[in-house]
Amino acid sequence: ATDLGINPVTSRILFQRNIRTVDQAKAFLTPTLRNHLPNPRELKNVIPAVERIIAAIKNNEYITIFSDFDVDGITSASQIWHVLSNAKAKLRYYVPDRQKEGYGLSEYAVKKLAEEKTNLLITLDCGITSVKEIRLAKELGLDVIVVDHHEIGQEENPADIIINPHQVECGFHNEKLATAGIAWLISIVLLKELQDKSTDLGIDSAKLPSNKELLDLAAVGTICDMVPLTGVNRLIASRGLDLIRQAPRLGIQALIDIAGLPVGNRFSCSSVSFGIGPRLNAAGRVESANLGFDLLTSNSSAEVKKLANTINKLNNDRKSLEEYARETCLEILENDEESEKFAYALYDDSFHLGVIGIAAQRIVEAKYRPVAVMTLAKDGAKPLVKGSVRSVKGFHVAEALNKLSKLLISHGGHAEAGGFSLEPENLKEFQSKFNEVAKEIFKGEYPKKVSKFDLELNFSDINIQLVQELQTLAPFGIGNPSPLFKTSAAEIKQFFIMGESHVKVELHKENTTRTAIGWRMSGNKLLIRGNLVDIIYSLELNTYKGITSVQLIIKELTASCS
Repeated sequence: ATDLGINPVTSRILFQRNIRTVDQAKAFLTPTLRNHLPNPRELKNVIPAVERIIAAIKNNEYITIFSDFDVDGITSASQIWHVLSNAKAKLRYYVPDRQKEGYGLSEYAVKKLAEEKTNLLITLDCGITSVKEIRLAKELGLDVIVVDHHEIGQEENPADIIINPHQVECGFHNEKLATAGIAWLISIVLLKELQDKSTDLGIDSAKLPSNKELLDLAAVGTICDMVPLTGVNRLIASRGLDLIRQAPRLGIQALIDIAGLPVGNRFSCSSVSFGIGPRLNAAGRVESANLGFDLLTSNSSAEVKKLANTINKLNNDRKSLEEYARETCLEILENDEESEKFAYALYDDSFHLGVIGIAAQRIVEAKYRPVAVMTLAKDGAKPLVKGSVRSVKGFHVAEALNKLSKLLISHGGHAEAGGFSLEPENLKEFQSKFNEVAKEIFKGEYPKKVSKFDLELNFSDINIQLVQELQTLAPFGIGNPSPLFKTSAAEIKQFFIMGESHVKVELHKENTTRTAIGWRMSGNKLLIRGNLVDIIYSLELNTYKGITSVQLIIKELTASCS
């Protein structure tokens, strides 16, 4: 605290987040590309991948960029597209139709790409477990580069080149990168090689983007894929947000405008997580991820405005579909005679395939159990049950699905989330076994949500300068959450209803009164004048009529035991 000239509260938070020296704190608070980015060439197989791509450009071969339909997939594809399209590569982009093809590579897609004379296939955010499909691609004469961050399957992948930090020999093995981050590292090496060989390749090197110009796309994918915002991910998110604040690309600016997001320094990780990401995801969930890709790669103001309007409408449709799925899932649980389980596997054939992952997350938040939400989908003429899983601490989704692999046609994912498909006749057995696997993992003890906070504070410790300083710990997200504080035995002096479901509370302790906001807390039984409560909260600044003050945002409210 003394050496950095910071508040002891900030210093203690840094220390608790394993930042134990002044140099580590400086690197965390002010990360720079020059001083804190490891050599991208340490990414395993990046050199042979770049060499193969450059050979494809030189030989005038068709390159197909194939990505997943989520934000990580399309921001990864957009980065590679911006590089290769300006390097005069013969390019195609292919994203699977979520309804007809499902996640990842399919035999249908591989055959179609072979018929279209693809020579080099680059998969982004998928492909690592697509062993059968890649084997077919090889048989049909395609070279394949897999760029993915998901868990590596047990069966050896026949791709020509694999870039995945889960490979033990990879120099980024401990970074937990999103594919958007991996694509950015590849772009750094690729751009350097293209610059060096621009004359031989007949490329106008002035038209190539710089790696810094791609950081906004890398940041959006990294933030939305919920990887830990530490290390390289923090560097990407931090510098990418700076770029969006200063000079947003046309597509991102169009989403900021239509979503009414804050601009300048007020644009933050949450602006991406709750404003940009859901809209880009909605395109792939409800209609086609091509819309999001086109938005992020277009240089036409008129086109991006039209695309942003379409995407925003799809996001509103997505909200309705999501709410229906959530309410139906809760109704299924209410009618279940054995409602207390170690994990829930919920099925309804009326669910829209594009929102089952979001619905699963909503049930996790309500019940704090691992949740699989499933619906009926068609693979050609053949009906299949497809599902999406979201998790709680201690339940590794990819490992759990591996234990159920005999019941599944396909599956994949990582610790927090995953997807799968199965034959309809195996549905009942899967629902039973999913709970049994969870019981085994939790060793017969129901998982319990633990209240977490960084420090206990007195109201008198809080001031505007502290809140401003805490913002230097941003960007916040997984692995680096917004700091939470606890104050015990605060007295409720008064409270006011805001809108339909929110409250504004005046809390008092030891001669200091603070204003707190409780979102969706109207009707809380503890809200009685004179009650003593324990609160866990975050801090933010509120400016009203030119006056700035500190505001507490209540996360948890419990009866005081003090």
